[in-house]
Amino acid sequence: ITAFRLEGAEGDEYWLGLPNFYVITRYNRSVMYAMAVHQLSQMLAEARGDQ
Repeated sequence: ITAFRLEGAEGDEYWLGLPNFYVITRYNRSVMYAMAVHQLSQMLAEARGDQ
C-alpha cells in the first residue's frame, strides 16, 4: 500500500494506492497519470450504470 497526498480544489487530499496503483505506475511513474486512470475508470463505470 502506498500513501500519498494530492492538492485538491478544496485543499489537500490523502489517498492510498493499492496493488493496482503499483501496476499502473510501472507503465508511467506519475501519480497524476494513475489518478487520471482512476477517474476515467469511474466515469466509464458510471456511464455503464455500474454505480
